[in-house]
Amino acid sequence: MTITDKLVPYYVWFMYGFGTVGVVMGTLNFGVTIATLITVKGIYIPTWAIVIISGSVIAACTATGYYFEKYSIWKRAVSHQNQNVNPELLQISKDVKIIKEKLGIKE
Repeated sequence: MTITDKLVPYYVWFMYGFGTVGVVMGTLNFGVTIATLITVKGIYIPTWAIVIISGSVIAACTATGYYFEKYSIWKRAVSHQNQNVNPELLQISKDVKIIKEKLGIKE
């Protein structure tokens, strides 16, 4: 096992964690930016507008996720990744196909 193999779990944990925490950090950043605009710059934004803007951002994110699911974009991205980036998975897939052929199992 190389040093890279030891670091891979930490990389994966960081990437998944950053993706999740990034949503919270982005939301907090948005709130702080709006508060700064209101207090420091003297720009008046009614409170209800913040709710509308935040709701619009949430709706846009949800719609994007729905679009990705409806048109199988995530599925195609993972498939592309499995076929081009992960040779181990590709080899397993080929092995299963050969085993099915030898057993006479049709797809």
